[in-house]
Amino acid sequence: MISTTEIMKIGIFVKENSSKNKVMDSKDIKPTNIYLYQASLNRAINTSKFCDRLYFNFMNGNIEIANIFKGRSKERIQHKLQTTLDLVADNANQVPGNNIYLEMLGRIHTKRHITPEHFKRWKFAVINTIAECDPNFDTEICAAWEEVLTALIDKLI
Repeated sequence: MISTTEIMKIGIFVKENSSKNKVMDSKDIKPTNIYLYQASLNRAINTSKFCDRLYFNFMNGNIEIANIFKGRSKERIQHKLQTTLDLVADNANQVPGNNIYLEMLGRIHTKRHITPEHFKRWKFAVINTIAECDPNFDTEICAAWEEVLTALIDKLI
């Protein structure tokens, strides 16, 4: 299994090796990475612990995130987190109409004062959860997740 430190290093590597001013677009995602992402997600969500681990990894240890979701049930938050992973796939596959929805979703997040730092926290939680739940998780799959998630986040910010 890949460690948290290795996940962080891959994220830093991807960020440092991408253009400083260029926003990651879904058209820029390598087809191989879309396949790796979808296969990995399918393996991970079929584990009984996926929803609980994603919720824990996202909410635990961050008072800001906990305050943003204050008053919402664990089940609702878990559902939102899973729905977002569907959006990631739709974005990567350039599903028609998805861009309009993502623009609206980005505006909602902005109004709710969701910062790029919050998105980084979400991405880190997702990748850690996948690392825990996908038995085939490795550095190549981690890099695919990083690329696919970054493309979605860049549309939302």
